[in-house]
Amino acid sequence: MAEHFPQADEGYGPRPFPGMDGDPAFAWPLARALVRDGFDLTFCQELELDHGVYSWLPYLMDPPWPLKVLPIAVNMLMQPTPTPQRLRALGESLRRAILNDGADHDVVVLATGGMSHQIHGTRFGLTNEKWDRNFLETIESGMDELIASRWRRSCRRPARKPRSSACGTRCGHR
Repeated sequence: MAEHFPQADEGYGPRPFPGMDGDPAFAWPLARALVRDGFDLTFCQELELDHGVYSWLPYLMDPPWPLKVLPIAVNMLMQPTPTPQRLRALGESLRRAILNDGADHDVVVLATGGMSHQIHGTRFGLTNEKWDRNFLETIESGMDELIASRWRRSCRRPARKPRSSACGTRCGHR
């Protein structure tokens, strides 16, 4: 939601690239549409862009960047994380909002990261594309069994503090 997004220093010093411009006049109507569709959002007017942008952008174009960005960060760290169905619904809502905003502009939506990508250390910014694709194919072909087996495995771990949970055991999961 900002006019400009500076680059974040993620501990290795800033990369040799400039920050990026945003477009609040484009961003706010999209945000309002997503909220109307039932998405709980956090709006940032100050945000530093990290490897989620700078790991791929230099492969597509050279600075100065000839575009404006609207970063949308999805919680994948804290429970509850969104289901694949919820993420698809977010994409559909975003598409509707872009198509219905009445403005005449070109929009490119890029999803970055990956299930395997490293956010620190010697493999910083790298992904294992083969593993990611296999994981996505597994989700697509057998999501219910994948979730059930992962849930059963995770519930076998001893809990630090016994308490009842959503999975019906005393494993500590909620």
